[in-house]
Amino acid sequence: MATLFLRRDLAQAWRGRDPFDAALAIEGETYRVAANRRTVRFETAGAAYFAKLHRGVGWREIWKNLAALKPPVLGARNEFAACQRLAAAGIRAPRVAAFGCRGVNPAQRQSFVVCDALTNHVSLETLVERWARQPPAPMLKRRLLLAVADLARAMHDAGVNHRDFYLCHLLADSAALARGEARLALIDLHRAQTRRRTPRRWRLRDLAALWFSAAGLRLSRAEQLRFAARYAQLPPREALRRDGALWRSAGKRARRLRWRELKRGPGGKPAAGNREGPASAAPAAHPRQAAATGERAVLAAEAAHPCAGPFRVTAAFENGAPADIECQQVLRHVPGRRLVARARIDDREVAAKFFFGKGAQRRCRKEARGLRLLAQALRSRENAKGSASVREAAAPALAAAGRCADGHWCAASWIAQARQATPADAEDLAALTARLHDSGLLQQDPHPGNFLVAAGRLYAVDSGAIRRRNLLAGLFRQTVGRRAGVANLARLLAALGASGDGVEQAWRRYCAARGQRANPASLKRMQAAVLRAARLRVRAYLRKIRRPCTEFAVARQPQGTVVVYARAAMGPPLEQLIENPDACMALGEPLKNGNTATVTRVRIGSDHFVVKRYNAKGRRAVQAWRYGHWLRLRGIPTARPLALLTRAASGPAYLVLEDLGDQRLDQHIARDGLDDATLEGVANLFAALAQERLAHRDAKASNFLVSGGTVALVDLDAMRPFWSSRAHRKDRQRFVRNWEGEVAARFAARLGVAE
Repeated sequence: MATLFLRRDLAQAWRGRDPFDAALAIEGETYRVAANRRTVRFETAGAAYFAKLHRGVGWREIWKNLAALKPPVLGARNEFAACQRLAAAGIRAPRVAAFGCRGVNPAQRQSFVVCDALTNHVSLETLVERWARQPPAPMLKRRLLLAVADLARAMHDAGVNHRDFYLCHLLADSAALARGEARLALIDLHRAQTRRRTPRRWRLRDLAALWFSAAGLRLSRAEQLRFAARYAQLPPREALRRDGALWRSAGKRARRLRWRELKRGPGGKPAAGNREGPASAAPAAHPRQAAATGERAVLAAEAAHPCAGPFRVTAAFENGAPADIECQQVLRHVPGRRLVARARIDDREVAAKFFFGKGAQRRCRKEARGLRLLAQALRSRENAKGSASVREAAAPALAAAGRCADGHWCAASWIAQARQATPADAEDLAALTARLHDSGLLQQDPHPGNFLVAAGRLYAVDSGAIRRRNLLAGLFRQTVGRRAGVANLARLLAALGASGDGVEQAWRRYCAARGQRANPASLKRMQAAVLRAARLRVRAYLRKIRRPCTEFAVARQPQGTVVVYARAAMGPPLEQLIENPDACMALGEPLKNGNTATVTRVRIGSDHFVVKRYNAKGRRAVQAWRYGHWLRLRGIPTARPLALLTRAASGPAYLVLEDLGDQRLDQHIARDGLDDATLEGVANLFAALAQERLAHRDAKASNFLVSGGTVALVDLDAMRPFWSSRAHRKDRQRFVRNWEGEVAARFAARLGVAE
């Protein structure tokens, strides 16, 4: 069974030859080679043609399409029928010069189609790439836009749907373009379908593909509306009323096509259909120069270090247009959930936030909505109720938002030369918090990192934690109540480490800004709330000191060793120490050599560490790691824990600490005597432990070091919380027993211990 069509010119050129053999033997410039299809441009008798030669798709391809509920393309018949239908409708498309199909078995059917080559034409995709460097005349762009709408409408009205309706398959006459005219032709109808009437489903797919491929044009809202009205041949308002659902669905599908292309990455198969072009192999890009997508780019770039960069993330804006984000520095990374980076988008410096994992889209939307709420609340320079002066407050503007391969992203304008808020800014932060509360907003994650100071202005950032107090706050002027305001401000002051007079001054500033009265009873409630918030903050922090997060990383070594380390401290010296702690300790300076623990000062290059190996009772290493971070969080001087090495089975554990020097408190007093600064340092240390309800339980003089004029506490293995004052009193008594004479008397008097 065979079907054959030959136009006169090719019939003469192939006279005396079998048309199928002549077609399959065509040689010329190969534009595309697929498993069972070849596209060739050739010339004969002074005329140029394009030939598509099909050798059968095989049963596997047929069943794959049927399983996906797609009609399989078995050969060149689709293109032949579509070209004939378009020619009858007066639509410019390649004219068919020859068509042949033979074979009964659909999996082995051979076919070919030969069409006239369209010379002196340029694809719209090429034009868009040129326009990125040199924008076109507005009138020419409008004419091409309307011409594409006319062609799409005429094609669908003729009962043809393209199935690969991308800009690369729309050709513009170059001579007409030079005259400012738009004459378009349609090519590559390999997958096209013909019917009496094009169903809505296939119209939607064609329009979505066109929308996706035109993302680089960044069409305005007015241009999109003009296209829709021209396609419907109706006024804009009526076109939207009739076809609004169609265009919304097309836009949604276009965005899905964009996400699908991004997920494949730069090395994947192009999503823009079966593009015909000269077959060539693209050179591979350097790994650091290649475009990367989403969190995979971050993980590859930062190499477990939080300040890596630069690298690129290929993403898309909300309208589907491509977005090239150049990340210069990673500021924060919560693996699998969130990444914050200093970046550039279209020559704009921004703070970009990437959201990954479950709920990424929801969290990204909250971030963008929070920026808008902050801008609205802080737009007014004067507080509605307060009369006290307040530092000018602002919020970064929302720059852009969209999606990347692994999740969603949004960007806010970058705040140049900014510093993080400090306890010295507590009063201004209290006034800013009052303004937010008067607007019905709560910062649910109040800590100094969410407030920046730059050029005399106080900025509220991290808008993802901004929430309305209740739903009515968005409709009416609903302010945050006094009790909720106290709790929210207390969390902020606890994160700042404010206490005593600092809490009192901040509370008075907050009340003045809200027009409330700061009486002694309310101040007492505020101080209690700050203490309670500080304890809750410690509890939340300790839950993450042994899991991957922004501050810490976890790695596993052979023999079951688990390594937890501070990301900011990681470098070649610490990496070498973690790799082989025993070898490094053997070359170090011994400080203690006991049966249960060995302490050594290790020098690697210019870095100094103190390593404590727990030969028995390895659980104590975990306790020292825990309480070391607890004290550091609350501002109590101690050696900073840098790394913890433990094993699930029996074996030694290692704790790596920063080196505070070898100036022990007893040696310092023996050499210089007990000065008032040292006496107050010890008293403040015990007072801080009492406030935290912690007992050291080994308060001998060698566990107190003088570093930089500050008295620090070390050797936290035996530290435990206490629920009565007895344990703390025993610590002070044990400390006083270290001394004799006048030194013991002064310590006893200052610490309230009877000699």
